[in-house]
Amino acid sequence: MALINEMYKPSHVIVPIGGLDTMGPEEAAYAIEHFFTHAHMVIPMHYGTHKSIKGTFKEFKREL
Repeated sequence: MALINEMYKPSHVIVPIGGLDTMGPEEAAYAIEHFFTHAHMVIPMHYGTHKSIKGTFKEFKREL
């Protein structure tokens, strides 16, 4: 993630927050705060599609 940030300086980032085979809200917020320092827009994905996927947008927003 740090390499992507350094080389490409993405202004828009899409992060998984579901927590099942992906990052959860806490890990995704950490990634945004520590690695994607150029991001102006963050779009969460892979959440709320199945009952086994526990991460929520509300949790992600709170962690940010």
